[in-house]
Amino acid sequence: MDLEKLRGKVPDAILDDIETWRGSHPLARLRQTLETQKNAIPFWGEAMVARHIIHRTDKVPDYEVPTRRGRAADFRVCTDEGVLYIHVKFLRMDQASQNQGDLQSRLKPLRKISRPVLYAIVFYRDFSDAEMRDFYQFSKKLLEQGFEGEYSFNDGRGQTLAKCGVKPWPYTRKVRLVVTGACRFVEDVMRLRRTLRKAYGQFVPGQDNLILVSGTWSDDVAEFQEALCGSGPLLLPGPWDNVSVAQSIRDDEAFWAEGRHQESQAAGWFPFSAKRDLTRFRLWFRSDDYVPPIVGRLFGTRSGHAGDAG
Repeated sequence: MDLEKLRGKVPDAILDDIETWRGSHPLARLRQTLETQKNAIPFWGEAMVARHIIHRTDKVPDYEVPTRRGRAADFRVCTDEGVLYIHVKFLRMDQASQNQGDLQSRLKPLRKISRPVLYAIVFYRDFSDAEMRDFYQFSKKLLEQGFEGEYSFNDGRGQTLAKCGVKPWPYTRKVRLVVTGACRFVEDVMRLRRTLRKAYGQFVPGQDNLILVSGTWSDDVAEFQEALCGSGPLLLPGPWDNVSVAQSIRDDEAFWAEGRHQESQAAGWFPFSAKRDLTRFRLWFRSDDYVPPIVGRLFGTRSGHAGDAG
């Protein structure tokens, strides 16, 4: 795609910066990818991070730096504070999730119900709009009124359309959904944890590494925090306004739980948008025992400077 055709849709400041990434420029390959890839959205996320780094440091980061086992970090940044390897991930939707996008939006409110249970659903066939509305109300009643056990959801002729099970689930404070059968979606928290593990596989051992995740599908920062720190973690304020420190993790399924993924000390989320000149980052540190100074230099914000990254 000719990037000039995006004028009016993407801020001129972004396009003007990317226009300079030509020839021997370290980000020339990223610019070429933005022009040639049919689905370039994930790479726009990388471009947003690259622009942010340049604006913060006046230095161009190294791009696609080899790490181990044939893998690569998206960026390497070198400053007076140290060296940081950055792994940018975009939360993709697989085809099944795209086809069932409406299902996700309809059932998602159930996951906000404050009850530590697992709600497992098996759909026997696709639902009409009216059937899905009725099923949502059926499920909401089960979950809000404290029912447990197995249940069937039938149509007006007595045909079973779905079977459901409610059982205690001590790893969360809110409803955990598992959906299978003719209709399905992959829960955002589970997909985010897989994304975090994939990024971890690209780490440079013994160096400061930062995972940054974005996406248009799961734009709820709370879901990223749950994937990283689990449900109901004890978080303390960090050294910057947009940083939290995971003081206590109670959920043993979390990415940082039980001493797993020790090389990962910091991670962040940013909402994807190619329509805003500035990118806002939210960061978490594993503990306050070690806070990589370079992470704060690049992504931390102080009061009164929220426009920088906040």
